[in-house]
Amino acid sequence: MKIYDELTRQQFVQRENAIYHPTYDEELAYYDKIKSGDVEALEKKEDWEDIDMPSRGILSKNPIRNLKYHMIVSVTMITRFCIEGGLSEKEAYTLSDIYINRIDEAATKEELSRLQREVAFNFANRMKKQKETKNHSIHCAKALDYIYNHLHEQIRIREVADYVGVSEAYISKLFLKETGCSVCDFIRLQKVNAAKNMLMYSDYSCGEIAHYFAFASNSHFSKIFKKYTNMTPLQFRNENYRIHFGQENRKTFEMV
Repeated sequence: MKIYDELTRQQFVQRENAIYHPTYDEELAYYDKIKSGDVEALEKKEDWEDIDMPSRGILSKNPIRNLKYHMIVSVTMITRFCIEGGLSEKEAYTLSDIYINRIDEAATKEELSRLQREVAFNFANRMKKQKETKNHSIHCAKALDYIYNHLHEQIRIREVADYVGVSEAYISKLFLKETGCSVCDFIRLQKVNAAKNMLMYSDYSCGEIAHYFAFASNSHFSKIFKKYTNMTPLQFRNENYRIHFGQENRKTFEMV
């Protein structure tokens, strides 16, 4: 009965103060934009502060904690929508854990606001890239899957070819035709992209990251990283560590 009484009271207060929760369809439209990788639509979104509106409900009397709770709910919903859209569970849940921890650590409304945008664009860019790769042939798609799932290992063309079930020559030619770059270049580029996230969001040293992605040495990692980014891993970290999404650095998270 206490819950029923509180429900009745809250509904009365909301009606009296003309506080209306966003409709279910409105919420679905937002999550669908992310799920479909519609980055352009997100760039046009202006009401990023709506997650902090009273109409969303009061989950805590502490304003910062209240915003954190709403954002955790949002991250959870985005994660589920993107998994439903085809994003791998491992990638989606890991990204979700990273952001929920960052939300927990945030101390100001400004930090949380930036994080909200970052979450949306990061997931949307991943979904957009995934949609772009869906047109690959089955052999190329399997090769991509193998590469993405073994970035922390040394990957040889022979291993990719064996996994796909074709010759090295065939997969090399097909891969170049469908992705525009060689298998080796693609592997190095994806390792660099993954290393970017670790440099931005973790405290692992450059040497530890080099080892994690199976580079021959820290200097080799630095050389390859600079080839694709025009800066060393340390320079990249100094410029981007824990810097949140903004118009000027959004491309950092685009999957190549």
